Amino acid sequence: GGVVTCLDAATGKRMYEKRLEAPPAAPAKAAADSPSERPEQPPGFGRPGEFAEARSFGGGMRRQDYSSPDIGDGKRYFVRRGGEAYVLALGPQFKQLAVNRLASDDDFNATPAIADGAIFIRSSHKLYCVANE
Repeated sequence: GGVVTCLDAATGKRMYEKRLEAPPAAPAKAAADSPSERPEQPPGFGRPGEFAEARSFGGGMRRQDYSSPDIGDGKRYFVRRGGEAYVLALGPQFKQLAVNRLASDDDFNATPAIADGAIFIRSSHKLYCVANE
């Protein structure tokens, strides 16, 4: 539900529990009129936009997120099912450094992979690489 909790690994003490700030609203897209303009979806996933409400800030279908957070460059990264990518500072105090929305109608269920200064984010149809040039 958009809440992040930090526990001290040694004691189990809760350091914080805070609500993530929502990303800026995505610009409205024109609906595709013909089936050929819509990307193919695997069986059982519906058409793009069909779960638009469930994919909003609340997460994916039934408000569930599946990926795990990952750590790189001294920061914690987490990608929600709707494509919102969060960057949090490590430490006992909550600090949300950034939130970005990946422009896609896909679901994001995989844990991001971090290697060689890049973050690899897989959606249900694409693989994204985010890095400094």
